[in-house]
Amino acid sequence: MTSPTLTRTALQNCGFFTASVAALSALLAGPAYWLAGVRGLEGIAYSALLCWLPGCVMFLGITGLIENKAFAFLQLAHCVLFGDIAG
Repeated sequence: MTSPTLTRTALQNCGFFTASVAALSALLAGPAYWLAGVRGLEGIAYSALLCWLPGCVMFLGITGLIENKAFAFLQLAHCVLFGDIAG
């Protein structure tokens, strides 16, 4: 299956990614509130969640923690549609 080192690396990557998304969201919260008020903050929250969730799933999937052929197909579809590898 997966080695403990590989699992730890995936979780470290998810932690770093979570911190990065949180920091960027906090940085952009001021301009979002200034431009659109509470709706801007709501948009920042939605965009952070919609960025964070697939990113962490991709980290876990690439390292083999999620072993599912359907997930591999979704990774391939993402690469074809968007031209890059998420995560």
